[in-house]
Amino acid sequence: MEWEPVLIIISPGADPSQELKELAAETIGRDKYHEISMGQGQADVALATLRKCSLDGDWLCLKNLHLVTAWLPLLEKVGTLCVCSVCGGKGIRTVVNIC
Repeated sequence: MEWEPVLIIISPGADPSQELKELAAETIGRDKYHEISMGQGQADVALATLRKCSLDGDWLCLKNLHLVTAWLPLLEKVGTLCVCSVCGGKGIRTVVNIC
């Protein structure tokens, strides 16, 4: 379904974000694609962006999740709540990039 999140697990050194950005530009427009590199202080930014994307139907790519593994259960909980609250017409895609 169009509102289901996508999980992309990649090998170290691989980065499909450029292709994903191009796909988003063709599909929903560049202004509706958001990308956050996780690390120091980005958890709150990522959650706020996830909530906004779930409401607006935007796409979100979270990169470098290996830096915040202790935070992943919260991401799963909030992400599930956001996806479940989305109306069928919205096109949320949350892309989680794990390397």
